[in-house]
Amino acid sequence: MQWLLIALAAITVFYIAPCIVIFILTFYGRYDPEAAMKKKYFIPYRREIDEASARLGSLRFEPVSIEARDGTTLRGKYYRCGSDKLAILVHGYNASAMSNFCVSGLALYDRGYSLLMIDERAHGESGGRKTGFGLLERYDILTWLDWAEKNAAEKSFFIYGISMGSAALAFSADKLDETRVKALSFDCGFVSPREQMRLIAKKHHIPGRIMIPFIRILAKIFIGEDINDTVIGPLSRSKIPSVFMYGGRDRTVPMSDGRRYFAASAAPKLMLIAPGAEHTMCFIAGGEEIRKPFFDFIDKYVK
Repeated sequence: MQWLLIALAAITVFYIAPCIVIFILTFYGRYDPEAAMKKKYFIPYRREIDEASARLGSLRFEPVSIEARDGTTLRGKYYRCGSDKLAILVHGYNASAMSNFCVSGLALYDRGYSLLMIDERAHGESGGRKTGFGLLERYDILTWLDWAEKNAAEKSFFIYGISMGSAALAFSADKLDETRVKALSFDCGFVSPREQMRLIAKKHHIPGRIMIPFIRILAKIFIGEDINDTVIGPLSRSKIPSVFMYGGRDRTVPMSDGRRYFAASAAPKLMLIAPGAEHTMCFIAGGEEIRKPFFDFIDKYVK
């Protein structure tokens, strides 16, 4: 009996407790919306980013607030430019709409797109202290789309997701209203929370292979979602034209995920790779070699 108690104590200390800590650090907390701006690879593009942020921040907007299906209050900013096209921008984990979309958002606005820049749950001005690594956020996208269909002046929608926002968009791709959502953009999205967590664990020398199964159980209990879910099924069922963007120097989400996204899509599609771009930087670092084909593609469908 004594050895059994010692064994149980050892399992708790060396396996269960670390799994719980990692689960809490991943799914719970309030996330720093400016953390993305502190990345070293932003430095070469700082001037362009700061100028775009200042100009976008000076534009008039309407504050928007909605209630997610679990009661969480979600907030965003609605910038109207008088056109019939609306871009809904879905940022990534530990980021903000401004940090992920200041340059691309301003470019969309200048091209005649109104903007709906949302704060993900547990980020920015939105409520909650729990994220879903894209799994809960997929339902939030549908709630935002419902708001846009009922309240936005524009009738033709384009949805652009980055990183976790891209994964959330991919998870919801087969549930989007094709009569209103005319095009999608998936920028450096991961295929599944489980695979992304395994990659992060490997980088930090954490034995993810043996820990993630227990974290999966915790997620099912406390988040109500399965981290083993992948975006492949929803993407294969979506018929909405889609552009996929990945950075050649992305160390956060591997290029192999981008290839799997692209292969899964049955819709009209375009793959854009910015060879020198790191994570979330395709539109900025890629310059006109990315921006021109990006706009040529979405402008064909969003009118």
